[in-house]
Amino acid sequence: MKTAENQEKHLKQKNVPVAVRKSFPQVFRILLLIIIPLAVYLKVVYFGYTGIDDSQFIGGAKDYNQHLSNISASFHRGLFQPEDKSYYDYYRPVFLVDLILEYQLFGSQAGGYHVMNLIFHILSVLLLYIFLKQLKLSDTNALLLALIFAVHPVLSQAVAWIPGRNDLLLMIFLISGLIFTIRFTNSRKWFDFLMQFIFFLLALFTKETGMIIPVLTLILLRLVSKIKWKPLFPLIITWAAGIIIWYLLKSGINTSGNKLPVNEMMESGFGRLPAILFYLGKIIFPVNLGVYPPSKDTPVILGLIALVLLTGLIIISGTYGKPLTIFGLIWFLLFLFPVLVVPKLFNDQLYEHRVYVPTAGILILISQTIFFQKKSKEIYRVVMTGAVICVFAVITFIRADYFKDQLSFWDRAAKESPHSAYAKMMMATWVKDTTEQERIFREAYALDSTEKTLNLYLGKIAFRKKEYDQAEQYLERELVHTQSSDIYWGLAQISFIKNNLDKAAIYLEKLIEIDPLHPQANHNLVLLYFQLNQKEKAKKILEGMKSKGMEISPELQNLVKQ
Repeated sequence: MKTAENQEKHLKQKNVPVAVRKSFPQVFRILLLIIIPLAVYLKVVYFGYTGIDDSQFIGGAKDYNQHLSNISASFHRGLFQPEDKSYYDYYRPVFLVDLILEYQLFGSQAGGYHVMNLIFHILSVLLLYIFLKQLKLSDTNALLLALIFAVHPVLSQAVAWIPGRNDLLLMIFLISGLIFTIRFTNSRKWFDFLMQFIFFLLALFTKETGMIIPVLTLILLRLVSKIKWKPLFPLIITWAAGIIIWYLLKSGINTSGNKLPVNEMMESGFGRLPAILFYLGKIIFPVNLGVYPPSKDTPVILGLIALVLLTGLIIISGTYGKPLTIFGLIWFLLFLFPVLVVPKLFNDQLYEHRVYVPTAGILILISQTIFFQKKSKEIYRVVMTGAVICVFAVITFIRADYFKDQLSFWDRAAKESPHSAYAKMMMATWVKDTTEQERIFREAYALDSTEKTLNLYLGKIAFRKKEYDQAEQYLERELVHTQSSDIYWGLAQISFIKNNLDKAAIYLEKLIEIDPLHPQANHNLVLLYFQLNQKEKAKKILEGMKSKGMEISPELQNLVKQ
């Protein structure tokens, strides 16, 4: 391809300085890597929340996020809970710190966080391009592969969904660390040594998957760069130190004494092995995408076809023994491993944002196929890959809309995951027509009658229709799965209507145990105890309301004076 040479001659004729002439192609490539993903994803800055974790982490945690003092506290708590009292909670302090810092700028407005996701994605694309060049790929190949990554439809969830930034940040820290590690092995400079350690720590505190980085880096340095063991010892020492620091901080918040569910993790791992093919198929053929795909909706036929195709290309290319082929495959498998061992009881979805980092491994592997190895075919490669990039960009541009708000997200989730009771239930909560809403709730109930909060929703519908016996049955079933103030409040109301006052008092007591400041529950319980002639209990509730600083109505004050 003579494009670069023609540009050089043209600029030379215009008396452009040599330094500028040499940098022009590189600047052009960088601009492409910025402008193309920006054009595809720019509309996300107008998006809101999807209602799955994002609103909880930002608006729902505003009391936490608004205080900069909680930056240090983020290293001493779980992701979802202030204290990690269950081995199912994640430890991701960098994500929490990031939200605190951004909250100072954007508050609870979702648009600002979407802007940051887009910036992080573009930064990941640029770093991937630099890293691919460090792997000795040509400028053209590195550019094409980075552009595929920039617009790949399977990565749209990581970019368009705010919590997907965990994977964006992990990618940034991972590749930055690899770049500085390679530089250190060549320069032996302390700055490069320090920076690789800092980025490793950041990756480790961003996502547990960071534990994989030392293994991947050793494979890169030994297999690809052919570095001997002795120069690697300082790096190994820093990685060990980083893991110790991470472990000490993480273990300090685990107050429950629970151990890792090794058996459950192994069982999940074997059961989810098809997920490898599931994700591979989505990377090579991004036509079976899902915003909320449960593991039961995981067709692997496209994955099998993709596996056969890639294997055939590698064999034809004769690169199956090449270091980069092996390295790309290992990258893909290593970063998918955590997906396999997540306990199903905690998370049974095969979210696509989790393949953000593994996709880079497949691109490295693809770079070793005959299509990217033949220099004489470069013009055809550019045209064909450019066509793929255009198709991917269109799919991604359309698909991004599925994350623009809660109704869009859950409507798509229900269509793409027809066996997910949770997806149908959540979609129903955003349907305004009550008849249609009830129909969808019942469809969800037919799929899984034990789905958390589903019985509560159906109980509320039955209560609204004055079907009190049916409402009571639904609410009592919900108590088997969870206990919440809404359930006890509904049961107390039904007991009042049925004139079962003793039972109503029991439910209100339970409610106040869960939510001590619930004004209606406290108020009604005082009145109820007076009605049952249990004045001492009524006065005790009143005293509790005073001690908690709750407002006491004139009606209750008059009762106390009697």
